[in-house]
Amino acid sequence: MTSEFYFDPVAIGAFHAAEKGILVVQSAGNSGAYGLQSVTSVAPWILSVAASTTDRFLIDKVVLGNGKTLTGFSVNSFNLNRTKVPLVYGMQASTSCNESSARLACLTDCLDKTLVKNKIVVCDKIDGLAEALDAGALGSITLTSYHNISFVVPLPASALSNDDYKSLLSYLNSTKQAEANYKTESIEDSSAPLVAEFSSRGPNNLPDISAPGVDIWLHIPQLLHLQTLEKTEGKLNTTYYQEPPCLALMLLLLLHMLKHFTLTASPMDPSKNPDAEFAYGSGHVNPVKAINPGLVYDNVEGDNARTVTNVGVATSTYNATISSNSNLDVGVIPRILSFKTLGENKSYIVTVKGKALGEKSMASLHL
Repeated sequence: MTSEFYFDPVAIGAFHAAEKGILVVQSAGNSGAYGLQSVTSVAPWILSVAASTTDRFLIDKVVLGNGKTLTGFSVNSFNLNRTKVPLVYGMQASTSCNESSARLACLTDCLDKTLVKNKIVVCDKIDGLAEALDAGALGSITLTSYHNISFVVPLPASALSNDDYKSLLSYLNSTKQAEANYKTESIEDSSAPLVAEFSSRGPNNLPDISAPGVDIWLHIPQLLHLQTLEKTEGKLNTTYYQEPPCLALMLLLLLHMLKHFTLTASPMDPSKNPDAEFAYGSGHVNPVKAINPGLVYDNVEGDNARTVTNVGVATSTYNATISSNSNLDVGVIPRILSFKTLGENKSYIVTVKGKALGEKSMASLHL
């Protein structure tokens, strides 16, 4: 246990839980926007889970008054019930702030309630959703830095990518009677699974595995209105909850061995995930294969010697095969593990030799 773990209550509690055979699952973190070395779940006895997409993609079709359709991102539980709604932007929506403040994020107390009533407010930052809601606007359209990620919103709203937002501003500058309408719909995403932009990356520690964590719907009691949820940020963020589906799989399978899902994970495409294993760890969770993993890990105190337990066929033999895209010399000792009974434990060691990698280079291998 490294020194920082002594001061981390989550790591300490998870360590004692692991000693009792209790699996602890934790998000890898939501700091992917800061780049590499942003994983916050670093204790080796915790199952660290990265967030990835599913083949369901939630988008908004934002139809402008000139007939042009833009692609927005949000999960709207609202219906505007109108063909088109007037748009207001900047000083069209404010009498108390300068142009920059009114446009940038529709800053606190900038929006005039009489000017935004029954209108859609356009804001240069997603923070403006909360201000639009407080001012009583009918809806809001904002700029977002995230790509292909939708948030549940507390009012009829949509977030546009940089290119589509520029198209919206161009339209606003071309007419004095700008208007729009939009609604959320579900389409198939054939590129899934991809690691979400916000999901934290290694290599300070790697996520153990990737699991669905984008556009995951949670049940909300009927009496609890969306406007009461996370009003400060202007969004109800359901995209970060990749642990619940992963935990549900754990409970259904009634397996308690730490990190056994990593042995049965489905490979992910590094060409679509530039940070490769730094982003998704062993790959995407595969519950079907996890029912009969063959071998499972049961290590708590360290990863120097990898210890596996046979839970497949009593008399069985496993051969180590290494797939690598680097010039590193990777070895496994021993290369063959033979078992005679169920529950039998055996250990192996992975060795890596070669020249030091460059500061911004990485090497991937699969065992």
